[in-house]
Amino acid sequence: MFGLFTPRCPLETGEKAWVERRMRWLADQLGHDRVREARVVLPTDEFFPDPYHFDEASVRRCLDRVCFYMRVDPLSLALAVLPDEAMPGAAGVYQAAARSSSQVQRSRSNIFIAVSQLANPASLIATLAHEVGHEILLGGGLLTEDIHDHEPVTDLLTVLLGLGIFNANSTLHESSWRSGATSGWSIGRQGYLNSEMFGYALGVFAYVRSEQKPAWSGYLRPDAKGAMRKGLRYLQKTGDSLFRPDTPSGPQTTPTVTEIAQGLANRSPTFRLSALQDLRLAAINDPKLVPAVSRCLDDSDRGVRAEAAQSLVGFGDAALVAVPRLVEILQTGEDVWEWTLPTLVELRVDSAIVVPEIARLFPRKPFSAGLLARALLSYKAEAEPAVPALLDALGRDGGTGNEFFQVLAVVRSLVPDAEARIREHFATDPELQKLVLWQLKQLNAEGTPST
Repeated sequence: MFGLFTPRCPLETGEKAWVERRMRWLADQLGHDRVREARVVLPTDEFFPDPYHFDEASVRRCLDRVCFYMRVDPLSLALAVLPDEAMPGAAGVYQAAARSSSQVQRSRSNIFIAVSQLANPASLIATLAHEVGHEILLGGGLLTEDIHDHEPVTDLLTVLLGLGIFNANSTLHESSWRSGATSGWSIGRQGYLNSEMFGYALGVFAYVRSEQKPAWSGYLRPDAKGAMRKGLRYLQKTGDSLFRPDTPSGPQTTPTVTEIAQGLANRSPTFRLSALQDLRLAAINDPKLVPAVSRCLDDSDRGVRAEAAQSLVGFGDAALVAVPRLVEILQTGEDVWEWTLPTLVELRVDSAIVVPEIARLFPRKPFSAGLLARALLSYKAEAEPAVPALLDALGRDGGTGNEFFQVLAVVRSLVPDAEARIREHFATDPELQKLVLWQLKQLNAEGTPST
């Protein structure tokens, strides 16, 4: 399976596992045959033969064709083109149809498109495909907006239904402008997945459809094409995927303890990581799995180590046997310490052990001061030994920045007389003292610090 000359996957294990898990989930929801039979839509006149006049009527014609390719009734969608300032930062917006109390009558969903999108038809089609994807997933009740990854999952859906080339090519878009004697150039980002993730997803798409060298890859921009071809070679060589040509269709069942144990012992880090995710999602807490999960704290793959640290929380007291290793990770500042710390807090490990380690991490991890500060909140009065380090962190940030504001909010919560403590701590630096006290005053007055 894996050897000296095995091609490399273009994604890290965490991203790889997410793409494969979510693509399989989408195929389960929509039907595997629909994925295998999807026609790959190309940026050619064959697929979009209508004249394009950079107006709303042209957008409507594009929308109707996208709906046809994605098997959505175009009459279920209303369209409006709006000024960019009416939808700041968004290329498109989806508004689900209202339903009657009987759940029988259903009005049309709305798709709003920023007028700037009309200048680039290919980017426009990518936006339309994403919004039609919302109609399938949100409008169809398969996902809700409170699912944290519903937007990137919608991007993945465009791949499985044949529109992925447009969305992969539109992750970055360039534009130039001229006003009189002045001109300029800009580059922006569109979508929720980067070009490498889109490229790998397209590789998985080709793999599950048993496409050896898909001609359509020639229409991809170079970065997406490179990831697609590397990913496809990797999958064809190793078969290392959670979503394969022989993956059975239908909803997945909750894994058994035995299946989780087998996954944790798999040679593939993708399968080990997926087993840990299954364990967490299914709330499986059989103590017999603790040794295997604990061993994953020393896995060769960083994603597996991080997931193992998080997964131990679900075992409660049974996971206390792993505390010495978790504390060691915190002490050494290993690359998964930020996932280890919340686990130690959740397991209610003695403050005399954890609080001093948090204090020692403040100067070593200045860009994570907010995370460290929030962890101290759980210890309340027992966090006092770390307060000097907490105040030092305010000084290192110079009185500005997001980490500063998070730390200041924790100081206010933990220290009985925060103002007096700040005056004392910064007595030798009057300017910094004045700035921190001013921000504290703003925080007390408004509930949130001023920026």
